[in-house]
Amino acid sequence: MKQVININRALKSERLLKALTGVSVAEFNTLLPSFDAAVTKSKREQKTNRKRAEGGGRKHTLLTSQHQLFFILFYLKCYPTFDLAGFFFDVDRSRSWHWVQELLPILEKHWLGRWSCRNARSAP
Repeated sequence: MKQVININRALKSERLLKALTGVSVAEFNTLLPSFDAAVTKSKREQKTNRKRAEGGGRKHTLLTSQHQLFFILFYLKCYPTFDLAGFFFDVDRSRSWHWVQELLPILEKHWLGRWSCRNARSAP
């Protein structure tokens, strides 16, 4: 099954990207290199004792840091439930929860104060 949201189509349309993520194509492309570097650094720091060789297991739905950035910005703009986010990105709700837990701190750290990534529901 394919994702309901065609990320590549959204990334080519200024209007669509702004509606889904709240940022323009230029803003997205400006943020992407630092987000990519931060995600790569975070994954290197999280290396633990693996049960499987790297590359084993299910293949990622969010293949690139571009897709990961799109997901977390989409989550912040539209604030879907994890069930709904899982449906849109063709994963279980628990996987969308894990993505938010992994990607939100990275975005908060590197977003340079454009807006607060924490929503009104989170505790101070």
